[in-house]
Amino acid sequence: MTARQKTLVSLAGPAANLVLAVLLLAITWAFFDPAHLVFWSGLAFLGFLQVTAVVLNLLPVPGLDGYGALEPHLSPETQRALEPAKQWGLFILLILLFTPVLNRWFFSVVFWFVDLSGVPSQLVSIGSQLTRFWSAWL
Repeated sequence: MTARQKTLVSLAGPAANLVLAVLLLAITWAFFDPAHLVFWSGLAFLGFLQVTAVVLNLLPVPGLDGYGALEPHLSPETQRALEPAKQWGLFILLILLFTPVLNRWFFSVVFWFVDLSGVPSQLVSIGSQLTRFWSAWL
């Protein structure tokens, strides 16, 4: 497989997430009916989750698709040096996302993309609250 083909394979997952995000958010924007707030909030939140997946996966962190897209174009020495980081990349990134500054930055990028769709962020927030079924027991 060529370097270009390996890059395209790595970008296929985020591309699928992007297509789904655009569809979900476009449908929500075009057909939103306040009489069915729960449904539309859930759909908006699903779109938000897809955007989150796109942004997360495109980060050039070893083990994620963003790095996978760049890796074929790196020198063999660099690839070998970063190989051990692949198994820990996502784990370390998730830990870092618990820090308030990085969390705010990451989700401001996600919400910036969601806001481009024209879907009100309040719908996403309502959808998020509705999926937290366990909060009724706390």
